[in-house]
Amino acid sequence: MMATMTTTAIWPLIVLVVSLVTTASAQVSIDPYEVRNLALRFGKDIYEGSAESTCVRKITSNFEDMKARVVWFDSNKMMEDMRNDVMNTLNWKKHAVERIANESQRLAANHTFVDKNLDMDYLNMKRLYDNREGETPTNHNDDGVEWKTIELSPHPNFEGANVNLEKSAVHVPINVYERAADIVNDIKWSEALTPFFKNNLAFDPGLSWQFFGSSRGFLRLYP
Repeated sequence: MMATMTTTAIWPLIVLVVSLVTTASAQVSIDPYEVRNLALRFGKDIYEGSAESTCVRKITSNFEDMKARVVWFDSNKMMEDMRNDVMNTLNWKKHAVERIANESQRLAANHTFVDKNLDMDYLNMKRLYDNREGETPTNHNDDGVEWKTIELSPHPNFEGANVNLEKSAVHVPINVYERAADIVNDIKWSEALTPFFKNNLAFDPGLSWQFFGSSRGFLRLYP
């Protein structure tokens, strides 16, 4: 509303100034001081209308309260620093993945396949609970696989989720038979990846979840 009123007030001044200019061009004598005063009033009205419309006074006040100041910087150097930071961050993540991949290949190549008396003693993500929270498993399933308790605590790297940084656990989808010999063997040798997960996190504290996905269909997750 204020902006509309200010604009309405400016138009007569514009018409007046144009009329004066036209009259002056006709070589009619006018008072130069009057023209100067009209120009000053015209400029002031434009300034006040613009300041009201753009809230420049409020913006200026906010910056003064935050003690903001204008400083010179080298834009090329800033872009170069940003590029280097991003490259370093991505390289750290890439090296972490490469370490997991290389160790996985080594462990798989050196593993001796066992097809009898298979040990099912591993952390299954679907059969874990924290007894400190008063939790107790309500369904032990018919296959007799034991539920395991694990101590969890919140960690900022994982959005405050409760985790255990000492162990990795396995998720086997419902469409994968977890007692199959090839599944159990792969779960066994992939357990040795846990120290590498821990080392990666120690080397790069900014890491979050780390995974090993087997071609057999299961997932090892850390933490």
